[in-house]
Amino acid sequence: MEMVFSDEGGKQQNAHFIQDTYYNIISVHDFPIIPNQHWTHLYPAYKEKLNYRINKFIEIISNSNSILFVRWGAVSVREAVELQSVLSEMIQGKFNILFLDPIAGLKDINEIDWGIKGICTVQVPSDGPNDDSMWDYVYNGLTLTKTYS
Repeated sequence: MEMVFSDEGGKQQNAHFIQDTYYNIISVHDFPIIPNQHWTHLYPAYKEKLNYRINKFIEIISNSNSILFVRWGAVSVREAVELQSVLSEMIQGKFNILFLDPIAGLKDINEIDWGIKGICTVQVPSDGPNDDSMWDYVYNGLTLTKTYS
């Protein structure tokens, strides 16, 4: 683990940016800056919370009949197939993956057919995470059910 920083144009940071160098994951909000306290003091509570979330995720995917994974961010066909392969080893039930590919300046939503069963890719305007109409479009026809305990 190491501390990394983000260039926020001179804005004061409220939290340390910590990178797990093994998994190449950056934690942005889990280590608030506390005067006279090193970020490592917060690590045990962070690790406990992370372990809880991982175990809960595994429990849910192990006990669900149908799962939709949603990813915001561009991915290649190769990466999509790799993710599908990894998930298929973990999940007994049915699952689908929805990739939302944000495109700067895009005005409309475009569905991309990669011809891969269980994978849907949609190009969306890059400001989409806050656009309810975009979410209404991509989730149209879906229903939520709780199939785990």
